[in-house]
Amino acid sequence: MTGRCGLCKRILSVEGDPLSADAGGDCWGCIGQIEADHGGDPQQNISKEIEWGWRERDGTPKPQSFFQKHPKYWPTE
Repeated sequence: MTGRCGLCKRILSVEGDPLSADAGGDCWGCIGQIEADHGGDPQQNISKEIEWGWRERDGTPKPQSFFQKHPKYWPTE
């Protein structure tokens, strides 16, 4: 059975959705943004994820439906 993020209810560990990675019961989409908001190292990751189109300009994670519609939406670098 697949779990859901305790914060946003995103389904965790969905293939093709890098922001659904399970970070201790919450998704990377939420945890990465929280850590970046507090000045943690993930700020660099968040900036790259915005550049790659995985997040909105304010750092908010794109919805899971985005990754379902674009299953191979991965950076080219």
